Amino acid sequence: MPRKSPLDVLAIQLDKLTEAELLEVRAIVDALLEVKAFPEKSGSGHIEVKMIPDKKRGKFYGPYRYLRYWQDGKLLSRYLGKVEEATATGG
Repeated sequence: MPRKSPLDVLAIQLDKLTEAELLEVRAIVDALLEVKAFPEKSGSGHIEVKMIPDKKRGKFYGPYRYLRYWQDGKLLSRYLGKVEEATATGG
């Protein structure tokens, strides 16, 4: 039996996602494509998930997903949205 390519494996995993999760994936892919559209102006990029502290109240908010990438010697960020609860907990 032939081995599945990484794209085949990804397609199988994507098929298991909800519509809301697929829309999150679309936002991530769109942001990554935007970074890669101009390779001469941008370097490597990555997705970062982080919690935002509220030091005044001692709370944290999030998690929020950001695309981080280098462009013209500067580290830039693009907000991709809040991580859905099911995604954040692995469910």
